[in-house]
Amino acid sequence: MKRLSLFCLIFLAAVLFQGCKGEEKPGVKGHGVRAAAVFNVRAWRASRQDLPKTIRAVGTLEPEQDVIVSSEVTARLTRLLHDEGDRVRKGESLALLDNEKFSLRVSKTEADLKRARAALHYAEKDLERKRELLDEGMVTQEAYDQALSRRDSAMADVESMEAALRLAQRDLMESNVKAPFSGHLAERFVSVGSYVGEGERLFRLIDIGHLKVSASIPERHLPEVRIGQKVLVTTSTGDDGEFSGAIYFISPHVDEKTRSFEIKARIGNPGEVLKPGLFVDVTVVTGMRKGVFLVPESGVLSRDGRNVVFVVSDNTAHMREVTVLDRADGMVVVGEGLGEGELVVVDGAYDLQEGSKVRVVDSRGEAGGH
Repeated sequence: MKRLSLFCLIFLAAVLFQGCKGEEKPGVKGHGVRAAAVFNVRAWRASRQDLPKTIRAVGTLEPEQDVIVSSEVTARLTRLLHDEGDRVRKGESLALLDNEKFSLRVSKTEADLKRARAALHYAEKDLERKRELLDEGMVTQEAYDQALSRRDSAMADVESMEAALRLAQRDLMESNVKAPFSGHLAERFVSVGSYVGEGERLFRLIDIGHLKVSASIPERHLPEVRIGQKVLVTTSTGDDGEFSGAIYFISPHVDEKTRSFEIKARIGNPGEVLKPGLFVDVTVVTGMRKGVFLVPESGVLSRDGRNVVFVVSDNTAHMREVTVLDRADGMVVVGEGLGEGELVVVDGAYDLQEGSKVRVVDSRGEAGGH
């Protein structure tokens, strides 16, 4: 029995050893050579295209116009016609101040002006008579000069009264506080019954139909940025769409601490979707890259300090060094190292080496999949 048991153990060990020798390559029967591994991969078909050259930054939105509407006169606030949050049009009344004293001042000044004009009319007629009499030698030169002086004085009185009337009319008009431009009332600083002085704050009015965005750009991009370049703005979620504008300001100063400079651009805000104060993603379009390739980031690897991809040819992966120009939104812009229509491994590339056998289970790209 002991011999039988020993025989069974030896037989079992032999079977296990034979099973561990693996799959043989076809055509080399009996030599025990294991078949080469075949990797299933997904690939991206490379296609040349022209892509915008961009600089990305984070910016802050500001209203195009942001002013404090103040009182131009001293009076009691009698009525509020709009409140915080209201949208108002240019020239629309916002509040009314007590205008009784301004109205009375206008009436008084109009009466004073009427008297001054009557006095001027009399002085002009008298001067005309004195001139005729002087020519006939019936009055002295002194009498004529006195008439001329009275005419000039009356004329100055009229001019003074006309100026006073304009000021009184202006004060009356300013008692009706109006919006200097179309926008939204962001804040109200007074209440009905308040006695406001000249220059006192009444409302904060902002225009969000057009916005400004400011962003800091690294100093290395200073030679690339120009006035008038296109700027694209998106919110952090991207759900509100893309908004465009143009650069109108480039700071002449580079911040010594951040090594960056500020730019500002005006942005259209149709539907007033964007709000002042929001942080947004800013893309500055500085030019175009001609004939480059766009490859998913998963397909570009770093090997020995080089950027490489694996290109599939005859079911074999070949490692290719490429030039990376930019990275954004999960894609890599490749300038050199690829050819039109080549298949780049984008899923499964980490396991590959030069010459690895592959099976492409899916291919896609700008040129279309197959």
